[in-house]
Amino acid sequence: MFCFYCTKECIMVIKYIGSVCSKIKKDISGIPDSYKEEFLDETLSLNLARGRILALAIVAWNVLLLIADITMFLEKRNTNPAYRHLFYAHIIMIVWLLCYIAVTRIKSGRIKLISRRTKRYVQQVTIIFVLAWSAYLAVNAQFTHGQISAYIIGVFCVASFLILTPCESIFMCFFSYLVFTAGMVIVQDNPEKLSGNLINSSFLTTLAYIVSRMHFAFRINDFTAKRIIVQKSRELDISHKNLEQAVRNRTEELIQVNDRLIHEMKMRHKAEIDTIKAQYLYNKKEEELNKALELDKLRAAFFTNISHEFKTPLNVIISAGQMLDLVIRKNCDTESYNKAYKYILSIRKNGYRMLRLISNLIDITRIDTGHFKIRPANNDIVRVVEDTIMLVAGYIENKNIKLVFDTETEEKIIACDSDMIERAILNLLSNSVKFTPKGGNIYVNIYLKDDKIMISVKDTGTGIPSDMLDSIFERFIQVDKTISSNMEGSGIGLSLVKSIVGMHNGSIRVESEFGNGSEFIIELPDYMLPDDICDNTEVISRSNKKQERISIELSDIS
Repeated sequence: MFCFYCTKECIMVIKYIGSVCSKIKKDISGIPDSYKEEFLDETLSLNLARGRILALAIVAWNVLLLIADITMFLEKRNTNPAYRHLFYAHIIMIVWLLCYIAVTRIKSGRIKLISRRTKRYVQQVTIIFVLAWSAYLAVNAQFTHGQISAYIIGVFCVASFLILTPCESIFMCFFSYLVFTAGMVIVQDNPEKLSGNLINSSFLTTLAYIVSRMHFAFRINDFTAKRIIVQKSRELDISHKNLEQAVRNRTEELIQVNDRLIHEMKMRHKAEIDTIKAQYLYNKKEEELNKALELDKLRAAFFTNISHEFKTPLNVIISAGQMLDLVIRKNCDTESYNKAYKYILSIRKNGYRMLRLISNLIDITRIDTGHFKIRPANNDIVRVVEDTIMLVAGYIENKNIKLVFDTETEEKIIACDSDMIERAILNLLSNSVKFTPKGGNIYVNIYLKDDKIMISVKDTGTGIPSDMLDSIFERFIQVDKTISSNMEGSGIGLSLVKSIVGMHNGSIRVESEFGNGSEFIIELPDYMLPDDICDNTEVISRSNKKQERISIELSDIS
């Protein structure tokens, strides 16, 4: 019967605590968000101050009880262990509370020895310790005078003296009641006394929780009311100042309104005249723009036509030179051929140079008009670059320049136009040879970085001045002729390389320091064309045709 009663009491307490927990969020939400941190800080400071006072009172009370134990109950300690336990409990509590007072008295200066969060934890642990200590005294008292007043006094002192949040209040009541009930069930053999103590403790613990909740609610209302009053006062001051300023501003506006109206009438008349002028200028500019666009179209068409007109006879001259070379080689002896060869070589070299210039002019015109296209296919970029290097190695070594090729990967298939990539590499190599002195080095590297294929062409030449790095890829821009006055060039090659790389969704940049060489870095995306749209038709270039293309691209240096 007793166990059934205790179980029923515990269930009632748990149900009540559960109903209270559902209201915690609502109680806490009563604090405006802008005040929560300030409220918690002020509450902590107030609790620390009150906690020290309460701790001093408990210490003084324990000292008096120790004196009473020593003077009045010394003999009973030998016969009743409860008095000895009580003596030690007083000493432990005195030491704990003195440490609590010392820790909470440390003020936060520039160097924070103990943070506010640590002090909050110390306070919460001390509250739990005091409640557990009170419950222990009440349980221990069952072996002396049989009262539970120590537990009741401890719970009510904490509930009425300190400001606890609903969560802290519930935990305080539930924890202390659980410790007290467990102790009473263990030590109390008399069912009537046990039931009476449990009934009294249940009622008084609930009452202590209500007192704590009321205390917390009063604190919230008081804090919120004060902050609202302060906020309203500030708002009234701001409103008053704003009103005064608005009156002054409005007065000034009214004083100036007549002058404004007169000024606006003059400005309106002037604006009408300016509008007529602007419309006239706009129409004139639009007409000039249309003429410029038309002239640009005519220029592009003329450039294309005249380039083709130049290219046709130039191809005839180059072919005639090749035929002349063949005829002289067959019909003349070696000495006569060697004498004539330098003139044939001059015809071929300058013909290729002219053909390269005309081809570049045609290509930039096609780029401007949108007719320049690439034919990407899935190619091994390493092989494309390596084959190009192998073809030009002889040209470059004849200039007494060392060409070094290195790659981090042996094979990398990507979507690219192999002919266009070859052309871009040849342009960069031609540019490097122009500005690299004899005995210098040119390095070509291929590596992977961030899902991109990097092609680096680095030389040990004269480098590029820093004021030209931003414009080096623009058309018709050349490095100062005083740097290398004996080199030919039109300023089109690097611009064309940038366009070719851009059509591959890539980019090119230059890193250079004047006097320490240059490095051109091409970045190409690492992707392949799907099989259904990939043009897998293999284009086989004849060696003599590829060799001719190399001769054309390197005509400035060969």
